Amino acid sequence: LYYDDGLTSDGGKRWPANMAENLASLEVAPRPFNINDESWKNETLKFDIRSINGTTMGSISVRPEAELREMRRKIFQPDKYMLSYRREWGKPGNNFRMNCGPFLLDLSEPGMYELQFSPKLGEVVITGSAGGCYAVNFEKTDRGVPVRGFAYINRLKEYKLDGLPPGKYRLSAVAQQNNDNVLVSRAEVIIEKEEKVTVDIAPAPKGNCSLKGNILGRQKMYSIDKPLPHQSQGEWYVLIRKVGSGNVETTFAYESLTMDSFYVVRGNNITQDTTDRASYKIEGIVPDEYTVTAIENPRMSGSLITRQQSKPLILKAGREAVLDFDLRETK
Repeated sequence: LYYDDGLTSDGGKRWPANMAENLASLEVAPRPFNINDESWKNETLKFDIRSINGTTMGSISVRPEAELREMRRKIFQPDKYMLSYRREWGKPGNNFRMNCGPFLLDLSEPGMYELQFSPKLGEVVITGSAGGCYAVNFEKTDRGVPVRGFAYINRLKEYKLDGLPPGKYRLSAVAQQNNDNVLVSRAEVIIEKEEKVTVDIAPAPKGNCSLKGNILGRQKMYSIDKPLPHQSQGEWYVLIRKVGSGNVETTFAYESLTMDSFYVVRGNNITQDTTDRASYKIEGIVPDEYTVTAIENPRMSGSLITRQQSKPLILKAGREAVLDFDLRETK
């Protein structure tokens, strides 16, 4: 992040015409890259900006297909902010999303700031097959800046994750059948700088156990006011997870944090019997010990999960268990 005090070489001010001199402006400019590379087609590079206390301040977007000198500007009250980077490209069938950050953005002094960045965070490439799956989640699990996202599987039943920094990654292959059970199979890989690796993810195992129950509570509407007003209705999810799994924090990952989940149930497999009660059923679970978590997913990337409940589960071969969850609001 390069700081400019707003003075030209002859001592004259060069503030934007619509900007008061006691404010801070932030401009974003991508460093040059190969614009002829087909992989950049339909790509959007976005910076989401929040206050230190989490208030959404807006976004700055840059499309590589536009003029490389094109810059996007936002004007702020001088202060410190949190900045997250998102890279998005492609259409369903060959689609990639990556979230990185947050980073501290120090605009404490009035003036003009410029953020120069490279669209790719590194040269790491991970490819492989994930038979029967339609998406692969990825998450950087070692120290450093958080990186996570997903990629759809292409026509060749292969996935490609590129432009990543080196480190340790957890991959989750997500299979979906008729919007019922979402089966998740995981793999981990450590990859060095500028390295390319192949990680083939085996299909998730299927067992002969089942789980059913009720979810008590009324779904509510969630809203975001900036940069544009948006509302969505919450959606029930049931996650069967490894023993000792903690709270689900946010919905950054595709399929609502299936990173550490074996199965996710939603859609046609959850029936809203009344406005205050839903019922669910999960089949094909492998006998084992689990933590089962019911959540309400706001269905907006980065939103906090505020309604959830977890319970332990022990499944023996061929058995069906019953777990009810209470997600009614107490306020």
